[in-house]
Amino acid sequence: MPRMLHRATLLNLFQRKNCKTKEYPIVGKTTVYLKHDEYLGKCLIHENNFITPNMPKLQYLLKFKIEEDKLTLLDELQTQVKQAFVFEKRDGFNLLFYLWKEKVIPKTRLAPIATGTTRKIISHPLFPIQQITKMVKDGLIPIFEVWGTVLEKFRLVHGQVNFQRVQSLTGLPELNVELITVLRADYERGLYRYFHPSQMIQIAEQYGLRTPPLIYVGPLTPSKVKQLMKEASEQNRKHNTVIIEGYVAHLFNEKYQMFKIKPIEIMETDVILKGIPKQRVLRELTKILIETPLLEIARNPNEYMEELLKYLKEDYPLNAKIKRKITAIAIQEIAEQLLAQNPNLTPETAGRLGIHKWVIGAIIKQKEERKWKRKTKHHSP
Repeated sequence: MPRMLHRATLLNLFQRKNCKTKEYPIVGKTTVYLKHDEYLGKCLIHENNFITPNMPKLQYLLKFKIEEDKLTLLDELQTQVKQAFVFEKRDGFNLLFYLWKEKVIPKTRLAPIATGTTRKIISHPLFPIQQITKMVKDGLIPIFEVWGTVLEKFRLVHGQVNFQRVQSLTGLPELNVELITVLRADYERGLYRYFHPSQMIQIAEQYGLRTPPLIYVGPLTPSKVKQLMKEASEQNRKHNTVIIEGYVAHLFNEKYQMFKIKPIEIMETDVILKGIPKQRVLRELTKILIETPLLEIARNPNEYMEELLKYLKEDYPLNAKIKRKITAIAIQEIAEQLLAQNPNLTPETAGRLGIHKWVIGAIIKQKEERKWKRKTKHHSP
């Protein structure tokens, strides 16, 4: 998790090449830090040089190596763990809320403000926006994991967890917004301090919110982490489907850190497959669709394909052939979603809307395929 830095040092982050600057709704011109390190997704809103908090991606706690497509777990952790709070890892997407000019702003990982599909989810009747608004106006910055079958209704691809089965087993609703960490705001300096996990649990109760299930509190060793991995695997085998993606270890030693722990069979699908599964590409594309309106991506696919490749590069070696495959899968999905929203969309209309020629080509292809399927079905005995 981010160290406490002087404001001038934080401002220097946004002078580097790993940044993009563009206009966003409400907050205006903003520079986003895109390097995949502890500051990933931190934003500089140009008005008043406002620095947002961020939510970096998690590393695996247990070290491992990959040789000839074989995953080997090592007997070493990324850091010494004297005490950890281990929560179940939900299989959704993260959403952070902060205060800007007296407005409560929802932030996604790589944008200063949520737009597109995320806004629709926030407007869902089960989304606890009133409790969250009070938290933020009380000087807190909550970060949530949003998950449930509602995501599937919005065509948001997630990992392997069977949401329907989890909801059936637990009695949880179709949309779940669970508090995974909380920060204390110091907006003037752009510094944000994490609350201890035990305080986070109390804060959740105070505002009528839930956290993911707390599984274990205590020291962690390589053998204990492997035991947790084994227990998750056994639960999934018992139910004959994936109900647990893994765990998140919250460490509050010299600094606040979070690491992920996953069953080995899920790790293997994440990090060692030679060819990238279509489902994994769609899952990473979903992270972009959560943050950006579909039409904007369809108009500027080059920019967002670069972002998609950065996500996938963390787990897969990407050569030119694989990059082309990823791009083709993503463009096909973008075209499918456009046609799902407007089945009567024609290539001519798409062109007038400024949609990129790659996407128009995919729209034409899909319309031809659908026409052929209808014709085949009509003539079948």
